[in-house]
Amino acid sequence: MNGPDLHSRRAMLVAAASTGTALLAGCLGDASPGESGNTTATTQAPATDTPEDVDYGGFLNDAQGWNGPGSTVDRRGESELSIGVGVGENEYAFDPVAVRIDPGTTVRWEWESPGHNVRALVDENLEGATPGDPLFESSIRSDGTFEWTAPDVDGVVPYVCEPHEGSGMKGALAIGDVPTTTDPTTATPAPEDTPEPVTEEPPETSDPWDDDFDGALADTENYDGTVADETDTDSVTVEVGAGWGDEDQYGFTPPAVRVTAGTTIEWVWRSSGHNVHATAGAEFESIIQTEGDTFEWVVPSDLGSGETTGTATETATPTGTPDVVEYQCDPHAGMGMVGVIVVE
Repeated sequence: MNGPDLHSRRAMLVAAASTGTALLAGCLGDASPGESGNTTATTQAPATDTPEDVDYGGFLNDAQGWNGPGSTVDRRGESELSIGVGVGENEYAFDPVAVRIDPGTTVRWEWESPGHNVRALVDENLEGATPGDPLFESSIRSDGTFEWTAPDVDGVVPYVCEPHEGSGMKGALAIGDVPTTTDPTTATPAPEDTPEPVTEEPPETSDPWDDDFDGALADTENYDGTVADETDTDSVTVEVGAGWGDEDQYGFTPPAVRVTAGTTIEWVWRSSGHNVHATAGAEFESIIQTEGDTFEWVVPSDLGSGETTGTATETATPTGTPDVVEYQCDPHAGMGMVGVIVVE
């Protein structure tokens, strides 16, 4: 698929001496069979409280809503299980986070907030897995349900919401007989992400920014170097959740715009699960909103004078040069969902 390579991380394999148990992780993709319409989420049973727990190999260490060893919910002996999607204070958690189930159990994920999906990474070492295909994956949804039936294998299947994996939206299914541990410090640590290559500093120019605004738009794939000139208008519309990637959900359109002080900028949501948050040059922030919502910000009069304000960490630009306001969608900034406002 197009867009950033977000499926390249391989899941870890946790082997038991006699069961060949596997551990996977991953997320995102087109909808798989099993999705249905709206439904009401089911209240989950409290987590079990036992000193021995499934060994998740450190995968859940940074998961939202995970309370550590002893937090796995035991649903063995039940034929069906419901898991809430997008719960918690910031709507970046699964509930319950980790569950023990039997082979053949039907798992139903129920959406409680928009902009999420569920996906398990491929691992051809797991019995029943097909090379190149995850065990299960859903589309990014606003509501409804997605179902998957656990195969007749023993293993731990971690999964994530891909757009919010970096925010700790992770879960795990422990199927059948799996390795356990009584000492969380002995759990195998999760593999570290490959560090990003260090980008050399761009050469100094007479402009206050280079072609990608000192790297701010380096990963913004719908930015082609063009700054939309809106200096002769009083209001500007920027689309949110449009521009590139699967179903054009991870961009601002236009990604860079030139305005003057006093201009009203209106962001209009074209897909759900995004926000706008100024990271340099000004102060504004919306909540995470859904398709059709809007958010407005009026460019203050002190911008365009050569003085930066708000959360900017750079030194003030020389008097008479434009100011640059950088903003992003917090959940998807790592996917290049960043925008720039140039104030004359």
